[in-house]
Formats: sequence, structure tokens, C-alpha cells
Amino acid sequence: MNDPDSSIHEIAKIIEGDVAMSAKVLQLANSAFFGLAQKVTTLSNACSYLGMQTIKSLALASEAFRVLKPHSAHSTLRLRVYRETRTLRGRHRRRATRK
Repeated sequence: MNDPDSSIHEIAKIIEGDVAMSAKVLQLANSAFFGLAQKVTTLSNACSYLGMQTIKSLALASEAFRVLKPHSAHSTLRLRVYRETRTLRGRHRRRATRK
């Protein structure tokens, strides 16, 4: 994902290998937050719509929460990741309302 020459279709192919991440990407793209007129049914379309930065943020948050178990010694980090995710969600919400 850090390669500037990566295409959104290549990223979608990688995500296809992870069922949980695939479901999260499709769920986000089809959420009421974005209010699309029709349902997004392919990962490629979902990734195109969400954009590379949103996909990166979702992957990072997903992995962080997978690694950090509840009640672990990493609760401060978990809280920081949660707050960063909320901040990114707010940015994407503002960007979506400008369109």
C-alpha cells in the first residue's frame, strides 16, 4: 500500500485474501454514512470509492484491535488508536459532505 504505483485494483486483490477485511471494506462502503444510491458489491468498486487512505486507516485500525486484546497492558495505545480512528472518520465525513 505504500508503493505509490500500487493500483486500487491490486489492493483489492490483496484484500480478497482476508475475508474479515473484505467484509469490513464492503460494510463501510455500503454504510449509511456514505449514503450511496446503489449497493457496492465488489471489493474493487468499494476500494475505489473509499480511496487508498481510508483503506490504509481501516487496515491499521483492524490490525491494531486484533493485536491488542481487551484488558491488556496496552490500553493507552488502544485508546489512542480509537481516538485516531474517530478523527479519521470525522475527516472522511466532512470530505463526503463537501462532494
